[in-house]
Amino acid sequence: MLQNGAEEKLLAYIDEHQQELYEQLSALVQIDTVNHRTYGNENNGQDYLEKICREIGLTVDRFAPDSVEGLTANPDYMPGHNTDKRENLVATLPGEDTSRSIMLAAHMDTEYLLDESLWDDKPLSGVIKDGKIYGRGVGDDKCGLAVGWYLAKAFKECGITPKKNILIGSYIDEEGGGGNGALGLALKYPVDCCINLDAASFEMQALGGGCFKLELRSTKNDVGIASVFEVFEGVRLIVDKLAELGKVGKNFIRLAYAGAGKDGSKTGEISLAIYTDMTKEESQAAFDGICASLRPQFDALGLTTDGFKLFTRYFIYGETDKGSPEAKLLSEIIKEETGAYPDTTGTCLSDLSLLLRYGCKNSFNYGFPRGSNGLGNAHQPNEHILCENLLAFTKRVAKILAGM
Repeated sequence: MLQNGAEEKLLAYIDEHQQELYEQLSALVQIDTVNHRTYGNENNGQDYLEKICREIGLTVDRFAPDSVEGLTANPDYMPGHNTDKRENLVATLPGEDTSRSIMLAAHMDTEYLLDESLWDDKPLSGVIKDGKIYGRGVGDDKCGLAVGWYLAKAFKECGITPKKNILIGSYIDEEGGGGNGALGLALKYPVDCCINLDAASFEMQALGGGCFKLELRSTKNDVGIASVFEVFEGVRLIVDKLAELGKVGKNFIRLAYAGAGKDGSKTGEISLAIYTDMTKEESQAAFDGICASLRPQFDALGLTTDGFKLFTRYFIYGETDKGSPEAKLLSEIIKEETGAYPDTTGTCLSDLSLLLRYGCKNSFNYGFPRGSNGLGNAHQPNEHILCENLLAFTKRVAKILAGM
């Protein structure tokens, strides 16, 4: 692939000014934007992002997702997340053709900080050392926001007008199975292409599913521990059935917890995530079927349950348009650099499902590996990214913008 003039200028700028990319990412990491599920601190980060976007001449729109027409009546809207006060942000760099837009989306919220004693540096340090940047949210997903801002600045500084509008979409409420932020973004800003910069690879399939929990209880009043062992047996029976369900079709089940007798109680608990192409109703029916099939054994063991209950939103299965020119270009860019076309993978419990369903079919996830040597990944203590990976990722996204 031959470089065009715009691409050549952008890549030279990115190399020359890469330290600014790292420093702005560090600055974003130092801002507390933790998602507490029923409320969040994202507005702190949006304040800073708005400031630096306006400084480079971008127009900025901030809005609470709940203010978007039709959002609170949408079947995928989740009440109780306080998204009438938590704000999305969209910054725009106008293109030659202002009727067409490409969005670089990323979420502002982060997971919990965890115990500071588990970190080498404080969770919000944003420290840059040994070719790495550390801090909560650095790879999930403030790197995406920093890259979007940095590339908009690169276009401005290089005097290049993009072929179409470039939108930086900073959305809220992603962690913990939320989704009102991405839903509001998709409904308010229909675009020609949305690249969700929240991934560890190239993802063109959003697997459906959600997180479910079941409680199993003993009906016996004995004071011994025999009934606890019976609860254990009930949990084992359910886990065996879940293993069978995980082999059907496109189902994959990740068991988060299965146990019994916690603190001496005569109860058991199972929590899991299912990744699937089944609908919410079909998944619930499958779980209900497991409980119904085990009813005779439960009765014999003196066990009862209310069944599996969904405790996140349910993610809808979706696939990127096979004809996506941006996805095809990215595949060619990667092949040119590595000698092989990339394997596109499916993403689990990702807001890509909402972007595909309510935004445009030309949406996909793209990102790069977080952490190193199996440590410091998203949600973990000492979360970090490698600067060299961030730089390579930024250049690939720049090539897409220059080529489209």
